[in-house]
Amino acid sequence: MSHNVCKAGDLAITVGTDLPENAGLIVEVLAVNVYDPRWSGRHGPLCRVRTVGMRPLQFRYLVRGAWRRDMAREGTVPASRLRPITPPAGTLDEERERELNDD
Repeated sequence: MSHNVCKAGDLAITVGTDLPENAGLIVEVLAVNVYDPRWSGRHGPLCRVRTVGMRPLQFRYLVRGAWRRDMAREGTVPASRLRPITPPAGTLDEERERELNDD
């Protein structure tokens, strides 16, 4: 089963993150199926995202044998760690149509 259910332009929430500071972040998906050598193929497909709120993404990676920690508004995360919160296409139009018909 593919975890990559987000599309470019979707809003998503981060789940099951390796760093607790990244849990529950709202992000905009900028691109899907991107490559980032820092992930070394771990966790499957990757997405490029940008945070929507004030909290930045936090990253931890190994550089010359030492762990480095960075913060950024934009970065690459595993698609498996994202759940879309953007309603499916047409959903809002259908709700609006129902509301108009109820009046």
